[in-house]
Amino acid sequence: NPVRFRQELNSPENHDHLLHEIAEGQRMGAQGFPSLVLQQQGRSRLLNYDYQDAAIVLAQLASGAS
Repeated sequence: NPVRFRQELNSPENHDHLLHEIAEGQRMGAQGFPSLVLQQQGRSRLLNYDYQDAAIVLAQLASGAS
């Protein structure tokens, strides 16, 4: 239902949630969208990524698991 989708998308709750997510990303040093964040054991950290080389992300995930 396109009307309901538009209403939900533009709801105050979704707007507040978006602002919260943007502020959280800025606090972590995110430079833009998309950003990749690892959340683990109550902590968050930005991950580097490369669309052509998954090994960059996988290496960071492996080191973050310790």
